[in-house]
Amino acid sequence: MIRNLVVISALTAAAAAGIAVPARADEYDFISALDKNGIYYSNVNDMIDVGKLACHSVRAHMPGPAVAAQIRSEGGYTQQEAILILEAAANYMCPDVWPWINSQNQQPPASLPPCAPNCGED
Repeated sequence: MIRNLVVISALTAAAAAGIAVPARADEYDFISALDKNGIYYSNVNDMIDVGKLACHSVRAHMPGPAVAAQIRSEGGYTQQEAILILEAAANYMCPDVWPWINSQNQQPPASLPPCAPNCGED
């Protein structure tokens, strides 16, 4: 649960920080973002496939930590690198996933209001 919130919070913070989200999907901007963040990859086409996998997984509403674990297993990336890869994929290859990612960061109320007398009785 905590890791889920960390991944979602990191992605939401990136969106809130004003990272531009293009109106179109662009795998070359995805690769450029990885390069700017120092993410090493041995093959551009394989890295684009990792980005596509991340997009597909998020579109299937897979939780952030599961997507990050999937990315880590694809290339031996660290947790931080996996988050950066997921963020770059969401920004440049599938910006349509941001509403769902942002919805995952909504916290439930700290406590539920007290139950009124006779609540729960039919």
